[in-house]
Amino acid sequence: MCIRDSCDQGYTPHDKPAEDVLRAWYGAAPRPTPTASPWPDYSRTMDIYRDSLAPGWEDWSWKAWRNLASTSQVYSGTRAITAMLGAWGGLSFWHPPFASDPYHWLEFYVRGLPPGGQHLWAYFEDGDGSELRGRPVDDCRYMEGGTVESGRWKRVRIPLSDLNAAGQLLTRISIENSSDESPVCFWLDEMRLVSAAEATGNTYYVAPNGNNANAGTRDAPWATPGYGSRQLQPGDTLIILGGRYVLSVYDDDIITPPSGTADAWVTIKGDDGNRPVLAGRDNLYSAINLAGLSYVRVENLEITHDSQAGGEGLYFRTGIAGSGTPVSHIVLKDLYIHHIDEGAMDFQDVDDLQVINCRMEYCGFGAIGGPAAEHGGWRNVHIQGCWLSYSGHYYQGGDGSNRPYDRPDGFGIEPAAGPIEIVDTVAEHNYGDGLDSKAANTTIRRCIVANNSCDGVKLWADNGLVENTLIYGRGDGDPQTTPWSAIVIGTEQANA
Repeated sequence: MCIRDSCDQGYTPHDKPAEDVLRAWYGAAPRPTPTASPWPDYSRTMDIYRDSLAPGWEDWSWKAWRNLASTSQVYSGTRAITAMLGAWGGLSFWHPPFASDPYHWLEFYVRGLPPGGQHLWAYFEDGDGSELRGRPVDDCRYMEGGTVESGRWKRVRIPLSDLNAAGQLLTRISIENSSDESPVCFWLDEMRLVSAAEATGNTYYVAPNGNNANAGTRDAPWATPGYGSRQLQPGDTLIILGGRYVLSVYDDDIITPPSGTADAWVTIKGDDGNRPVLAGRDNLYSAINLAGLSYVRVENLEITHDSQAGGEGLYFRTGIAGSGTPVSHIVLKDLYIHHIDEGAMDFQDVDDLQVINCRMEYCGFGAIGGPAAEHGGWRNVHIQGCWLSYSGHYYQGGDGSNRPYDRPDGFGIEPAAGPIEIVDTVAEHNYGDGLDSKAANTTIRRCIVANNSCDGVKLWADNGLVENTLIYGRGDGDPQTTPWSAIVIGTEQANA
């Protein structure tokens, strides 16, 4: 379904699937199960550079022209670093010895000058001044896509353990030109050490045979996801055990958790290996309401209408709602949302949204979208490995021909600052456009956009990028000559 490359999870030189086969053939023990990566805790960081070098840090760079107060390109704040490194030169910052124990990652943002593709190497020195293990910055384990790009900021996050810097006394961080090419030019911003969030909170359970008078344990689970979600506190997890849950009562049956915090997210997830079904009916507003919330993860759920209902009981509006009040720091992963009347995911103003490995199809108003912004619109959004298809092919129990909205998109959002990243995603057979973004700083990479009724990809604002993406088939099977285009670039902004 998606175009694969060497950076795909599970298919890197570090983790080949064939290893399992060889181990079994030769009678070796199975590979150790990888531990889940922790979440960053941005309330516990050590700044290295943020508009300027943080207190205690000194510039010890070599063979490098640099401006530590550049305003030409900035990721965040008002200033960034511009660097031009000679062969084997380095941007390097020193600090009196400090313990790295509280921290889990080195993190920073980098942006290349044309043509991009800069090869950089990151490493620390210990308290004795000895160089520790280096790692390439342009590695897909640490940076999305594994390439420093021209015209685009990209986050780099390297575990300190990979740099042999965990649990060490450290003094110096260097970003080195790892070649004899000269000069190598780039911008760098927001460099810091970041802690991992500590496991906190309790785990509760919901089961079809539960009772809301129970304690919410695995042996005595609650009965309804809506009730369970309202009992949570920051750091808690609600596991919805396998089965079918009918949602019909506003707003008791709508999953409405509290916000988490940066170091204590709220998590709602389906049971591993036994994904539950949330079946809405009676024109219920949504299955999940995230409006006004922050630091919430939702994973491994199926959301659809109640196919066992009749008449207007079939009506069910939205999968995940997030409009009306700003939303931030949301992760939506491994969700299957289908055959609902309006949108699978509806957000108006959202900052830091990740939508990972979700399938959204047969939604009357479109897969992902939302109304015009009131508080900044969509910012810092990453969509990866998703299926956004057949929008408009269903409405209120029928084939969609009676839907009130004539052009539902696979992805369609109103003007915003961005950035928006859509990668490894399929958008096909939508009655509107495949991917339609009015947000600035929209990147579409390694996607398939096929057989949509209207335009394939549509970009309306500054600094958009479409790369390594297959786009074909307008009209969605209609043999008549189509007025629609594979790619539309439309903007009223001068010099976009």
